[in-house]
Amino acid sequence: AGWGGKVCIPPKAPAFLITDEQICKDSYSNLGIESIGWGGDKCLAKDAKCGDISWPHICDESQKKTGLACAGWGGSRCLEPEASAAEITDEAVCKNSQAWLNIPSYGWDGKRCIPKELKCKD
Repeated sequence: AGWGGKVCIPPKAPAFLITDEQICKDSYSNLGIESIGWGGDKCLAKDAKCGDISWPHICDESQKKTGLACAGWGGSRCLEPEASAAEITDEAVCKNSQAWLNIPSYGWDGKRCIPKELKCKD
């Protein structure tokens, strides 16, 4: 197909092999490779997940930028909508997890975010 940013990309290669934002933007017209947009360090394939996004601002605007519905940036990675608060690694994000990510938590215990799992027991 052509140059992907670091290496030559063969025809019908997966989009994640593209490592240049501009090449990703025009991946279909220039290389014939479909993508849903730039994830921060690589191009995102149609089957990409929120965790494939590596930049906070792309994650927080994932629906608009890529079509992926993500909860938001959890401190070290982009979280899926059904993520547990235990996956949040940033204290401020944890303390505001319900408002910012729609992920319930009991807050930060000094080391980690404590999930508020709603489980009924007999």
